[in-house]
Amino acid sequence: MFFEHQSNKEKEYYKTMLKTLGSLSRLFSENNQPALYYRATENLLCKAFGAKNLSRGDISIDASKDNIGIGIKTFGYKKNGVSREKIAEFNKDYASFSQLSAKDKVIKISELRNARIESTKGIAAVNDLFYHCIVRKAGSILVFEEPMHKINISKIKNIVVSSSGTISFSDGKEDYSFSVSKSTLYKKFHARKFLFEIPVKIIDDPFHALEKLLIQNKDGNNFSPAE
Repeated sequence: MFFEHQSNKEKEYYKTMLKTLGSLSRLFSENNQPALYYRATENLLCKAFGAKNLSRGDISIDASKDNIGIGIKTFGYKKNGVSREKIAEFNKDYASFSQLSAKDKVIKISELRNARIESTKGIAAVNDLFYHCIVRKAGSILVFEEPMHKINISKIKNIVVSSSGTISFSDGKEDYSFSVSKSTLYKKFHARKFLFEIPVKIIDDPFHALEKLLIQNKDGNNFSPAE
């Protein structure tokens, strides 16, 4: 995994800044779950761990460090701990699968997905790929990681087409679904074993906190909205 191999100083900085970002949630949302803008979490991970930011590239990861590629996912916690999240889009390849049967669509999309993962490894010069998942829960933020697998095409099973045209399937290790109309592939993430959980107290008036921050910085004092 990625996180466990970073220094304690980097880990603590990352946790503190996640907590700080979460505390400013009222800037964007009234939800009890901390609001985290995905670009902010991408930038934070790169700053905290000295990783290379690849989020603007058309590849399967958002950052890299050493030989590890990291795909950063930020989503809300569900009661059953399972969340279906987008992992790839294939708009440019629509013509190659639009007229295929459901089974052949799944095979084609799996081939495209696997090719993109291999391409990502070459472009980013990494050997191992992982998902770094930041889960927003009422009162806290949780983080877990899991490998970014290629789809095992030879073991694809349980192909089901919904009334909306979405095709769900499994390769025995992961559960996927593909929205034909959106040309988008989703994967189920299971929030079970976490690397850490940090409590987050959302500031009622973040604008006042930022105003105070600016005033105190002007006076040469320090201020942390996470305190």
